[in-house]
Amino acid sequence: MRSHRCGRTTPLEGLALPDGPKFERDILETPEDAALFLTATYEVDPEAADLLLTKLATGLRWGEVAALTAESVRAHLGTVEVRQVLRKVNRQWVVEPKPKTKKGYRSVPVHPMVMEMLKRRAAAARGSCSWRRAAITGGTRTSTTGGG
Repeated sequence: MRSHRCGRTTPLEGLALPDGPKFERDILETPEDAALFLTATYEVDPEAADLLLTKLATGLRWGEVAALTAESVRAHLGTVEVRQVLRKVNRQWVVEPKPKTKKGYRSVPVHPMVMEMLKRRAAAARGSCSWRRAAITGGTRTSTTGGG
């Protein structure tokens, strides 16, 4: 038996781990897959579809997109700024005022067609994030408390 950092030894040293379960990743592998998914999402919930489109177009994480505010949309630069994130803490959704690391703060370029949608949303939601409810509830049309 080999001794580890804390002076402990492990009786399992040298045993091979079993193979983990195999699973298929849910990935939109082609532009056609993404277009079909977005079309279906727009038919069910346009607000959630806008959030999804932004995520797909920018590569941002779900919590980063959900925490975007109108002020984060930099239309004149064609970018969005990641300044905060939405995160679940103790079973409650919380807007963290800053990303985990300094590299988390960043400006991300946005396709002009997506920027047009973001500009419309920013104008309608100045001062708040209208996507937070869609991100928290999965886009359902029920009301939530504490949304923005």
